[in-house]
Amino acid sequence: NFYKKTTKNVENVNLAISGARSDQLLKQLDQKEVQNQIKSADVILMTIGGNDLFRGGEALEDFKSDVITQAETSYKNNLQQIYQTIRKLNPSAPVFHIGLYNPFMTLENATEMTNVVAKWNMESQNLTQQEKDIIYVPTFDLFQQNGEAYLATDKFHPNHAGYQFIGNRVTEVIQTGGDGSDDGASTSSN
Repeated sequence: NFYKKTTKNVENVNLAISGARSDQLLKQLDQKEVQNQIKSADVILMTIGGNDLFRGGEALEDFKSDVITQAETSYKNNLQQIYQTIRKLNPSAPVFHIGLYNPFMTLENATEMTNVVAKWNMESQNLTQQEKDIIYVPTFDLFQQNGEAYLATDKFHPNHAGYQFIGNRVTEVIQTGGDGSDDGASTSSN
């Protein structure tokens, strides 16, 4: 698997833009520097979709299933294009798509939000299975028990311990290559 082939010298290039939605990531993939980084990458980690779903917290204030369904449809279309663009630029690097956690376990509509996030993750995971060497990294389960302990003061983003928790999961999945570990990671080798 990829982990066993990794050399000791690792360079990390962070191309993330805070608050970006999938449509913005798709536009970012048109930038020459971003394309060059993807072309030369040995592995690609990505997390996208949280801002599409939560819309900066607006989803909590106007929790409407039709709005969420529309956001999900747009997100899935964008995600397919993102995967295709990455594969055109770099056909061989494994892509690890980090799923969403649920920061809203204590809210009034926590059950509804939990179901929405779980469905959103399932749709993302289904899309990863349609692409070559794109591995879904689940994080939803990490915050289900005692989740507030892993959230920053904004009650939305992870705190240091939360990011460490997610990082440990990503490391586990990379080490196993997403090939049958017990953490629910999935891979496709279409």
